[in-house]
Amino acid sequence: MAPMPPARSIQLLLKMTDRCNMRCSYCSDRPFREHPSTITPQVIAGLPRIFGLLAQRFAEIDVIFHGGEPFCTPPSRFAEVFSALGHYKPFYSAQTNLYDLRLPAHANILARLRSLSITLDGPRQLHDAHRLDRHREGTFDRILNNLSRLRTEYPSLQIGALFTVSSDSVAFAHDIYHLFRELRIRHIGFNPVVSGPDSLSPQDYLAFLKELFALWSADPDPLDVHLFSEAAKYFTGLQATPSTCHGPDCYRNIISVSPAGHINPCMHWHDDSHFTVDTLTNLDDYWAYYADKMSNRFLAADCPDCDFLHFCRGGCPHEYSHKRWLCCPAIKAFLNHTAAYFTDQLKIAIRVESQCRVTGQPL
Repeated sequence: MAPMPPARSIQLLLKMTDRCNMRCSYCSDRPFREHPSTITPQVIAGLPRIFGLLAQRFAEIDVIFHGGEPFCTPPSRFAEVFSALGHYKPFYSAQTNLYDLRLPAHANILARLRSLSITLDGPRQLHDAHRLDRHREGTFDRILNNLSRLRTEYPSLQIGALFTVSSDSVAFAHDIYHLFRELRIRHIGFNPVVSGPDSLSPQDYLAFLKELFALWSADPDPLDVHLFSEAAKYFTGLQATPSTCHGPDCYRNIISVSPAGHINPCMHWHDDSHFTVDTLTNLDDYWAYYADKMSNRFLAADCPDCDFLHFCRGGCPHEYSHKRWLCCPAIKAFLNHTAAYFTDQLKIAIRVESQCRVTGQPL
């Protein structure tokens, strides 16, 4: 059989440490923090083997430093990663809360990054209600101070954001959108809280998305909100399949390495030691193993008949309850809403183009 041609890219999430000095109310890493660990030189030494396998299938490998909080890791460990992977010349980025960023200690790391994604759940009163430090104090001002320093010292660094949508976020949609405009953060992803006391109902999530979308669609120079941008490309025919990490084959798009060297599709399985940096020798075996695990977690009975299956691909399999994606009602209603909006916009554009042809006026 002929070898598979290289795919465009794959993301390798390198979880540098389980440590974090913030105490967020909806933290998914809380169980790991009981016995925090940091990536070891032995695990880093095994990374070139993984890259050798990935380079056979993928034309581009993106390394994302992750946590916990990656900047709680000694800077020397980053230097070891750069040295170990120097032959492959991957692209580097990081996901950070910015709380533990230290300059100039992290200067050599920041200089190697193509992009940085920060977790920011502002405005201040909303962010500080959920993202506290170890002393139960708010972290908003410290994070914005670090962001300002980054802007000054690394003006070409691409900075995006992840926002965690909690039950408290619904009332702040207007403030949230305008805060990101003020901070010049143009690339944003929104992740809903799906469990615990901060989780929000599908009705509240839908209300939040619709209000945010109204601000976005009225903006002459809208921010790149991932869900909205993908909906625009999908419903206007610019892109046949939206780019999301959801679905039964998401394990093919992301490989995550835990501090202990466990290899998994995402951090939800970092306690699974079936594959490690020392034992992973065949990507087909790896994919087959996780395909079987995913098959027990995917698709409600009515998903195949849904008009939007190509968009959400059934949702994240880790957010399932009783064979249903918890966000399904909100996403389905929201996509109906955006489909109607973009259909109307296309009709208007066609009508304007037709009138310009008749009158000879430029578009």
